Amino acid sequence: AFNGIISEEGDIDCFRFTAKKGQSFHVRAHAQRIRSGLDPLLYIYDGKGKYIAGNDDSGGADSYFRFTPKADGEYVIRVSDHLKRGRPDFTYRLEFTPYQPSYALSIPHVARRDSQSRQAMVVHKGNRFTTMMNVSRQNGLRGDLKFHIPNLPKGVKLVSDVMPANVTSFPLTFEATKDAQVGGKFVFPEVLLVSDGKESPIAEGGLKQQIDLVHASPNSTVYKIKTLDKLPIVVAEEAPYRIELTQPKAPIVQYGIQYLEVNVIKKEGWDGDVYAFFPFRPPGVSASSYIKIPKGQTKGKYRIDARYNAQVRSWKVCVQGRSAVGGGELWTASNFIDLEILPRLVLGKFETASCVIGDEVTYKCKLDHKVEFDGKAKLTLYSLPANCSAAPVEITKDSKEAVFTIKTTDKSRAGV
Repeated sequence: AFNGIISEEGDIDCFRFTAKKGQSFHVRAHAQRIRSGLDPLLYIYDGKGKYIAGNDDSGGADSYFRFTPKADGEYVIRVSDHLKRGRPDFTYRLEFTPYQPSYALSIPHVARRDSQSRQAMVVHKGNRFTTMMNVSRQNGLRGDLKFHIPNLPKGVKLVSDVMPANVTSFPLTFEATKDAQVGGKFVFPEVLLVSDGKESPIAEGGLKQQIDLVHASPNSTVYKIKTLDKLPIVVAEEAPYRIELTQPKAPIVQYGIQYLEVNVIKKEGWDGDVYAFFPFRPPGVSASSYIKIPKGQTKGKYRIDARYNAQVRSWKVCVQGRSAVGGGELWTASNFIDLEILPRLVLGKFETASCVIGDEVTYKCKLDHKVEFDGKAKLTLYSLPANCSAAPVEITKDSKEAVFTIKTTDKSRAGV
């Protein structure tokens, strides 16, 4: 680090230093961020005065660039004011820090004009709370990651899977025991790099949660923000309901549909509406915005769809619950279930067919098996024309074609 003052008009400061080939540094000027009036301009030269790199304003009003020497030797860094000004209070600090893999964590803002909505983890006794956590991978950080939050409140544990390398946002669930003590504390979440089954710490990173303090209409311009590096975890009194997600008995295949069973366990004497949300959708999976389990009911079906490019693997998923309680919104979360995604088992190619109204026709589908399966599978035709019907057909892994019999009536309409 180098400290100095651009004390008068036209002043230029230079610092000589040595570096080795292949070293890589973040070079940052700290001036206006430490309340100096200097608008720093940085240049680096080799020992003979040849220009190598420079920057103005990449770090906001302060300067930043990455510097990697191509040879061992001496180098010079030059600092001046962008407008060649100078004053006794134009202080600055230049810092060289190693360029190494790092990360930044943040919770997505869930309300357009309220950056503090659901940013604190409020876990009710004997219940769960889920949040999505964004991970910004920086400086070449690659690979699977595992979340780690030390010093959680007594009775609270973190439940989360390993985050795959191709995902940028992942669900974390906090679970509190029935006897957890009501109260709260700040914690510092971090991630570990997972490789070949081993976990290793990452040199730099942590939570960088932006809270908007002052904004104004009509464009919601933000005038003052605060960035937090710690996460508030709160244990609250027992909630009047909790949610359980039933583990599906079968996987979902690409191009497939599945209905997840959502169960609401309501405390005696309470019967409110509960809305269930799917916070994390694995790559290639879509879901309804929410489902409603209304008063008087305790079960719901949540539809999810796997597109053609749904990533084949097992994912841990859950649902969030929301209900109006005591004049506000009370949030809970379900358990995680294993959602297994498989490739398409079989593809089909239909032959053309036609018939006279009132008759029936044989409709053949040539089968191309992609994945072997045991037992029988049932194929059903959907979106048939009005007043037409066809019974499902069963196939096995050895079936070469599926033959449907389509029946029409005198009310069927002519056309394609």
